[in-house]
Amino acid sequence: MRTFRWSPQWTIAVVVVTAVAAAVTIPLSLPDEPDATVSGLPDHAVPPSILETVRLSSPHGLDGLTATLDGEPLRLRREGAALRPEVVALPEGVHVLVVTPPPGTFGESEQTEITFRVDATPPRLDIRPVEPVERGEAGEIRGTASGAVRVSAAGEETRPAADGSFTLPVRAGAGTVTVVAHDEAGNATTEDVAVTLRHPGMKAVHLTASAWASSALREPVLDLVREGRIDTVQLDIKDETGQIGYASQVPLAQEIGATTELYDARAALDLLHEEGVHVVGRLVAFRDPILGRASWESGDDQRVIQTTGGSPWSGGYGDYSFTNFADPEVREYNIALAEEAAQLGFDDILYDYVRRPDGDVSAMVIPGLTTTPEEAIASFLAESRTAVHRHGAFQGASVYGIAASRPEQIAQDIPAMSEHVDYVAPMVYPSHWGPGEYGVADPERQPYDITARSLADFQRIARENGRTRVIPWLQAFSLGVEYGPGEIRAQIEAAADNGIDSFLLWNAGCRYDPRALPPT
Repeated sequence: MRTFRWSPQWTIAVVVVTAVAAAVTIPLSLPDEPDATVSGLPDHAVPPSILETVRLSSPHGLDGLTATLDGEPLRLRREGAALRPEVVALPEGVHVLVVTPPPGTFGESEQTEITFRVDATPPRLDIRPVEPVERGEAGEIRGTASGAVRVSAAGEETRPAADGSFTLPVRAGAGTVTVVAHDEAGNATTEDVAVTLRHPGMKAVHLTASAWASSALREPVLDLVREGRIDTVQLDIKDETGQIGYASQVPLAQEIGATTELYDARAALDLLHEEGVHVVGRLVAFRDPILGRASWESGDDQRVIQTTGGSPWSGGYGDYSFTNFADPEVREYNIALAEEAAQLGFDDILYDYVRRPDGDVSAMVIPGLTTTPEEAIASFLAESRTAVHRHGAFQGASVYGIAASRPEQIAQDIPAMSEHVDYVAPMVYPSHWGPGEYGVADPERQPYDITARSLADFQRIARENGRTRVIPWLQAFSLGVEYGPGEIRAQIEAAADNGIDSFLLWNAGCRYDPRALPPT
């Protein structure tokens, strides 16, 4: 409240007459009280709506109390024992309020002039990307808030330094938090910031739904866990056939007949978690012949990638194999399965075939595609991440080894994808590289060399992002060359020499030699 006093000390002469004394003058002072009071106008910058809170009053009454704003009469209306201005949104800049109180009891009242500044510009808020936070630890939100007097987020508040810099603590797993920068005028700028958990890493093997259902394949893998050779099991959610391993409740999955009861997801997760196992759910996204065929036969052919001749694109994978990554219904279906799996308790959702079909993209018809295929794939992962993280799961993406240097070949732009996943899982199988790749003459016979050099490329890209881990798929199968424990260990060592202590082993038959996996 601002109080303005204009009353001088008034002296009253009192004449006292007695029989024996002359006249005596005695000074008396009236109380030092203001002629007018202006409330609701602080002594710092104010918002354009400030007149909503301003009130004028006077101990001499309200009749005759007037005011001007920037030289123009200010319309006032009575509100209880005060006058309030007619509400006017003020433009940004300096303004002058002149108040003329009613005439005083003992003399002329004086005007008062108040200069104030309206600030309508909110603070500028710049937040650095937040580093993922280890489970159980606290992280930090850092940035600058130019013009702000305080910054708050997730129940924490701080005052920025003179240069606007600030740091706020944030707990692990906070998800998306809203950072708010406030200035002294009451303006605010907000920004939503993702605070993700840092993936703990893994030593994992691949299991299909059928393999989990088979004790002959399941039990040896559990033995690897109990012997300390692995700490993670990758269990298929939806595979390359489009089949879901358990009784999914996603309506479209039931409608197209994609669900099975090969395993009880809840029971499998409970068993694995009791063993202390981290469980990765592999979800094959856009290679899905069950959805493709059902969509084509129901007339929803926009869900399917097509040839320029109007038939479904097979690309050597079979009829109806590739669904349309640009179609909203196809994307929603896969995200619904991912969210369901995260709710069930899968610790990770690891997408596979999150790409376009290989082949000449100019020969493909991709209904509804309005961006590049690379941008569409990255945006799918962005949409999915929100759903997956909402339930506390991590999101990963399996990618081709060649994607580090040739992103357009299958629409896997690693830097763009990395923005929306907790890790990328490059399939750097030595048998999949041609002679001379990365300067390696015979990649399949040189597992250490090709793995080390290809992962160095992925690590370089990951460091540019700063938040995404690289967890490679390694070859645990034989193709042109017999792969035993030595060849598998060579790949694990090549990853470790690149600073990568995690891996996923792939064997389509789901059989793993314990000799390749020394206990930790």
